[in-house]
Parts: sequence; structure tokens; C-alpha cells
Amino acid sequence: SLNTWSPDSIQAAKAWILNCDTKHPECKQNGNFRPTRLLEITSDTRSAKVIDLGKSHHLSPEGYTVLSHCWGPRGIEQRLTTTNQNEYYRHIACIDLPRNFQDAITVTIDLGFRYIWIDSLCILQDSVDDWRAESVTMGDVFRHAAVTISATASSDSKGGCFRERDSFLHTNCTLMASTTSNLFLDVSPRVRGQCSSLEDLFVEKVDCAPLSLRSWTYQERVLSRRIIHFCDGIILFECNTVRGSEFHDPAGEVYDGKEYIRKDGKLYTGEELETLKMNNPEFIYRWYDLVSAYSGRSITYRSDKLVALSGLVDLIQANTNLEYVAGLWKTTLALDLLWISCQPVQQRSKERIAPSWSWASAEGRIKSILATRPSRRVAQVCIELLQVTDSEALPSTGGASITLNGPVRCVNLSDIPHTLDYVLHEDSESYVHLAVYWESCSDRLVLDMVWGLLLRRADDAPDGVYERCGLATICPLDRQSEWETRQLTLI
Repeated sequence: SLNTWSPDSIQAAKAWILNCDTKHPECKQNGNFRPTRLLEITSDTRSAKVIDLGKSHHLSPEGYTVLSHCWGPRGIEQRLTTTNQNEYYRHIACIDLPRNFQDAITVTIDLGFRYIWIDSLCILQDSVDDWRAESVTMGDVFRHAAVTISATASSDSKGGCFRERDSFLHTNCTLMASTTSNLFLDVSPRVRGQCSSLEDLFVEKVDCAPLSLRSWTYQERVLSRRIIHFCDGIILFECNTVRGSEFHDPAGEVYDGKEYIRKDGKLYTGEELETLKMNNPEFIYRWYDLVSAYSGRSITYRSDKLVALSGLVDLIQANTNLEYVAGLWKTTLALDLLWISCQPVQQRSKERIAPSWSWASAEGRIKSILATRPSRRVAQVCIELLQVTDSEALPSTGGASITLNGPVRCVNLSDIPHTLDYVLHEDSESYVHLAVYWESCSDRLVLDMVWGLLLRRADDAPDGVYERCGLATICPLDRQSEWETRQLTLI
């Protein structure tokens, strides 16, 4: 077949799922979570209806699939609303749905399932209350799905999952032909597998695909225990244990997993979370690896920036009991504050979606400065977290505030190396440098580097209330008499 969803592809996908279900303990999911709503499909795939699982519906043992996809700049017309809710609960003609939806429904039935979760059809799109309630559980929806159907190559809902097969990967290449003989390049399955490693295929066909550019789909991929990627010219399989294609080992190939999480989808726990007492803050490194990968993606509504990561946050909290606050972790907050934006400095957005000290307040890809520090250095954290104020009490500031106690000094930007979070327009050149992280070379006792937050007085705020506007260093640490210990509140 010239289509990426051929009978052979269906059998390969079934074999991947069966092998994963029977042989991969790390891919099994515990618990009895059920989404609020699912789409129930007829066996001929011609029609479907939305079912409410909270109203006496029984979910069959095989479970459900879930679609990961891009809406596209024009959005989606077929959406569940309070106006059409009763109609969609009775009947939806599948032919009226976008291509992505139609193809995902076909895949669902071909794999032996009857139910699928699609965001625009399973969340009331005109109800703020329903969206808030469902967005909190979205991570669970993907974690507990039997398999995620990923429209990886489609930049919008009309692109579809199925593509024309990559001719080089699927057919022999004729170099010369005559009436009596042909000269061709043998592209047998064995040769195909040697020509393109799985790692290369995933980089080219998945990591660089349209779906991988979107913020919301980041946690969908990380949290899914099994994914069938419908790529340009090929389908690929990924679970928490192996990756596979039709042209490699049918059992799949074990891979190192996602760098910032374990194969079971968890960040490192227990003794591995000891950070402030260790020279190697492993948890912070892994968290900012995750943040860096996520923050480089695009998002339609800036207000969704932290929400679109909430499923991963819930997973981490469930396995660590750590307290999360506006993109950072309370236990490691001192070092979590030391982030910078990798993008050229921009105008500050008027929409405050996060406090100024959170990486979510900045635009573009974020990284932690700890990732660039030489291993020969040892660090001393020199600020104390005194209080965290609930974000709901401070909506106008973009979220929670923190009160810190630590050494500060007044500085001029022209005197110290610094990076800015946004373009500054103030006439005054005087800012406050709050020392957070002191470094010294391991072979001598002199503290030779101070990393800290660059702060400015918050507009229309009481004394002692500041906003972060960048990160600064002072090297070497001299004139210690100029430092004074003060209590500051950051918003």
C-alpha cells in the first residue's frame, strides 16, 4: 500500500502494543482513572457520540485511545459546546469531522478499541469552568490511555494522520530499466533498517515535526505510556521502554529514555532529590532540562503556559511530595531562581501570567545557569525563603510572591556582567543585586563569584517589594562591607 496505515502497518502496531502490554512492566498503569467524557465509535467508523462516564456509562476493559494533535491557526469548527452538547451526545457524523479526527477514529477501531478522547470533543469549549476542571486532569487522560495516536506530521486538524509512504523506505529504487532486465537498488527491510537508525528517524520524523513545536503536546508525549507517531512517510512506535519502526527489530529497541525523567515517567525521587546538600543538584538539572525543552515551544495563549505543564507537575508531586510554586519547587527554590532566557531580550509583555521571578514570565527558551557551571566549583546558597504567598491572593502581580532574606547591594548595570529578562526603559541606573549563589574554586577558599538576581522596585508597591529584571554576577567578591542582609518580597 502507498498509505502509511496499510494492513502491514496495522499488524505491526498491534504487535507493538501487545508486546508492550505483556512484557514491559514500566509501561503498565495502575489506578482506575476514567476521563469525564469519551467519544464512542460505531464499528463501521461512520458515526460516533460523546458519552459522559460520570452518568452510569461503563468503560470496556480494553480502555480508550487518545489523540495528540495540532489545532492549527484557524482552530477547529467541530467543538463540543453547551449549545450542541445534547446533539453530540446523540450522534456525530464522522465524515463531518477534520481529517485528523477521522483518521484517529479509523486507527482506534483497527486496533480493537471503541473509545477515543479528543480534546475539542470531550471538553466544553465555551465553558470556562469545564475547561478549568478538565485541564487539571489532562495529564491523567494521556497517562491512562491504552495508546496515544499522534498526528505528528500535521500542522493543523485537516492534515490527517495518514501520509503517502516514503518511497525509499518502502520500495526498491530502479536505477536503469530495459525490455529485458532491470538494474535496481535493493531496499529490503534489512537494508532499510541499516540506512536509517531509529534515533535518526525519531530526530527527523518526530522531534522536528510540526506537533513537536507546540507547548501543549510536550507533556502529552512525555506522559503517554505508548505512542504511535504518524509521521511524514512512516509510522513509528514509542513507549516507556522501547522505540520501533516497521524496518527494525519487531520487538523494538531499548533506548535511554527521556533525559529528564525515568522510563516510568517519573523524575528522580528519594535520595536522588537531595540538592542543596550536594555539589551536583540533579533534580534541578533534570527539571530545567524539561523546562528548556518545553519553553522553546510555541503556545497560542500565554495564559496557558503553566497550565500546559500541569500534568507533569502533578506526576512529580505525586511521587515526591514536593511543593510547586509558579514553575519552581519550594525545596530547591533558591537555585531554581537562577534561570536565564536564551532569546534576545524583548519588550516585557503587559499580560502578567506569572510572577517576575518565575521562568514562565519570560519569553522563549529558558535554561538554568547551573547547567553551565564547572564541576570543580562548590556552591553556597546564601538566601533564606521566609514565606510564599498564595497566587490566588495576588492576581494582579501574575501569581505568587516570595519573601526572602539575604545579602543585597545597590549596583549600576554598567559595572557588572548581567543578562536581562526584558528591555528596561527606566532612567535610573541603580538596581538591587540579591546574592543567591556563591562559588569558589575547590582548590582555594576564596569566594570568587556571586550569582544573584537583578531587582528593581515594583511600581505602585510598598517599600521592600521588588520585581526581578535579570540575573547578574560579581567577580571577584570584594568590598564585603557593601553587602547588607535585608528582607525583600518579590512579585
